[in-house]
Amino acid sequence: NLGASYRLGSEANIFRRNDPYCNYWYLMVDGGASFLFGDNQYNFKSVRGNANVGIGYDFHNFYRIYGKLGYGIFTGEYENFFTLDYADYYTANINIAAEIVGFILGYDQDRRYGVYPHVGLGQMQYRARATYANGKKTSVGYDHNASYNKKGRGFYDRKVVMTVPVGIELNYIINQRVDVYADITTEWADSDIVDAIWSGTHNDWHTTLNAGLRYKLN
Repeated sequence: NLGASYRLGSEANIFRRNDPYCNYWYLMVDGGASFLFGDNQYNFKSVRGNANVGIGYDFHNFYRIYGKLGYGIFTGEYENFFTLDYADYYTANINIAAEIVGFILGYDQDRRYGVYPHVGLGQMQYRARATYANGKKTSVGYDHNASYNKKGRGFYDRKVVMTVPVGIELNYIINQRVDVYADITTEWADSDIVDAIWSGTHNDWHTTLNAGLRYKLN
């Protein structure tokens, strides 16, 4: 075999270590608006809220892995078809992220901002109830035995589906311990009935637009 090797110097950006800016655990909390993209009409009347907590690990200056737990609420409607009276969900996911500004321009200890695209895999447990224009009721994930209700296998008979969250975070370092950030995430769900309505045309997804706080532990 023929081969070659190249030894990176101690100042090479991708492997440069400079604790505590490089490798650390952190806690995070964020909240904001949630938008459902199901069979409803897409407008600002459907905007509701969500909140999340999480824990993560930042390593090699540019990379993060973190887990989040969240809760949110949905509503929506499609005129002359149905009204989503109420829906809420619990979500849990694990994500990976990379800081693209530092990765492209190199590590700079004095840089206070960062841009983190991220992708993950998770689970959502939800319930939803809706009313058709003719007055007929339908629901998913409720713990009662009405004929129009479809029970799931989650907590209190909630419907359980796989999710794939994809998004981008804008981060600003306040000091060595505290960051603030803004995040937009679209979370695809392996279900067409997050809004309690089955159309057969596409799976449902939702988007969150949040502001958050990160506290570094070491």
